[in-house]
Amino acid sequence: HYVNDLSCSEKLAIWMIRCITRREVPACTGVSSRPVAQSLFMVGFHADLEGVVEAFRAAMSRMAGLRMDRLDVGMPGTMMLTATEEGFLDATSAAQNGNEAAVRTALRRVFPHHYVQSRFAAAVTVLAACLAGAGHWLPSRRVCRWPGTRDWPLALPLFCHGCPAIL
Repeated sequence: HYVNDLSCSEKLAIWMIRCITRREVPACTGVSSRPVAQSLFMVGFHADLEGVVEAFRAAMSRMAGLRMDRLDVGMPGTMMLTATEEGFLDATSAAQNGNEAAVRTALRRVFPHHYVQSRFAAAVTVLAACLAGAGHWLPSRRVCRWPGTRDWPLALPLFCHGCPAIL
């Protein structure tokens, strides 16, 4: 999938994930020194944004502690989505819908280690709440299965663009 195919809220979620995981999001404390971060959210949500940054950093710290590879997340501005980013979008959408089982399922495809899944489940839940609180709701996503494949879900937006879905 491409970033251009995403809704505005999904694009914002991907941009945030890319910046946070690449450690390119500054703290949201000074209005004049951080115009991009300041313009994303109303003043009341800056603490929430800091919570998102801390939750993702804790999850990445757990990965480093287990000597796992770095996240496969693109640089801000990259047009193609990675499987990791797709998993994060699925998990964030599920978290906004209160579906904890779907959050874990989406993350399990990317992170087989249970302790890492738990940390990232917490991180995407904080991200989902932060986005929703600022008025950015991700569209519902569903799992489509392509004929001839077995147990390999492909996350697509609810409008499946002619996907030969087997629900």
